[in-house]
Amino acid sequence: MTDSESRNVGARILQAIFDGALDAMLLADDRGCYIEVNPAACALFGLSRAELLGRNVGEFAAGDFDVPQAWQTFIQHGRMRGIFPLRRLDGTCCELDFSAVANVLPGMHLSILREITESERATRKLAEELRASEARYRRIIETTSEGVWLIDAEDKTTFVNERMAQMLGYAREEMLGQSAQAFMDDEARSVSAAKLERRRRGIAEVHEHRYRKKDGSVLWTLASSNPIFDDRGRYEGALGMFADITERKHAQDTQRRLAAIVESSDDAIMSRGMDGLIRTWNHSAEKLFQYTAEEAIGQPISMLYPPESEGPLQQMRARVEAGDVVNERFWQGVRKDGSRLHLSFKASVITDSEGKMSGVSVIARDVSEQIKTEASLRRTEEQLRQSQKMEAVGSLAGGVAHDFSSVLDASRAGKPR
Repeated sequence: MTDSESRNVGARILQAIFDGALDAMLLADDRGCYIEVNPAACALFGLSRAELLGRNVGEFAAGDFDVPQAWQTFIQHGRMRGIFPLRRLDGTCCELDFSAVANVLPGMHLSILREITESERATRKLAEELRASEARYRRIIETTSEGVWLIDAEDKTTFVNERMAQMLGYAREEMLGQSAQAFMDDEARSVSAAKLERRRRGIAEVHEHRYRKKDGSVLWTLASSNPIFDDRGRYEGALGMFADITERKHAQDTQRRLAAIVESSDDAIMSRGMDGLIRTWNHSAEKLFQYTAEEAIGQPISMLYPPESEGPLQQMRARVEAGDVVNERFWQGVRKDGSRLHLSFKASVITDSEGKMSGVSVIARDVSEQIKTEASLRRTEEQLRQSQKMEAVGSLAGGVAHDFSSVLDASRAGKPR
């Protein structure tokens, strides 16, 4: 076969493809006027080949589609894809999915068009809605105050949001592909392994977990972990939502230490609310006043003082609530059995996280024996003073008697015999 025959065969094949294509194919010149169309294009536009040739693209644009601007962009870039709103000459309209290539031959530009069916339109609408939904959820994930962490079936990190990376002190890129256990110490890893096994069994849970930050410090989190399975029920990984509770854990540790100190103190330590009811009650308070914590908590603190103390008690309460720290050396208290005791106590205001007064703390100590000892000491001192007085009087009396005796002797010596 000669070169000429080969070219003829190739041309006939291309013509056969052009004429037999199911999609509309149109060639336009530089002005956008059609110079060749295939049968599918005639059917799509509702015109014969003779009627369609020579017409301009702009004659078939519906709505506000800017044909001159689109044509200029197309020629400039050489390719274009998109949706073209077709308006046929009989007034009917439809949307076309188009793909265009400029200068397939010099000055000749090819467009391939296909009508978008209702099914395709519904599919595209659903895809757009899914993309919009994904974008919304991504914005939510990226702006939430919680960390978001996604791992696959092999425990490898496939996604973390910016908040999660910040909590651990890493860049997001540093965490991707890493095992979640790479951000834990040995003890936390053993705990995590058991939790991970529960995810594989489909168990979701909320739990506290400790991580190690990039700088080596500890991050405590409250994690909500949920397993992910595919349509066949195969485990694909897990999604975790994390809140930073490090400060809360430190506060709890401090509170436990303080509670241990309060509970082991030899002093009775209690607190009351602004309503005057007892809120806390340590072991030494139980021993001092004979009420158990269950009996005391919720009762008015005034039950610990005799009725005649009500007036001074109101004055002291006013001082404390005004912000004074009240130290009372001697104050009478009343035990559960009605017996009385002498107290030394200190009362001060309790404030909440906003600095507002929420109650009063009281530290009390039994000084009954001390008072008895001091009274006995005072009696002993008084007896000693009396004894010293009597001794002084005795000494004085002895001296006077001696002096009187000397005078008397001298007087007798001077008389004549």
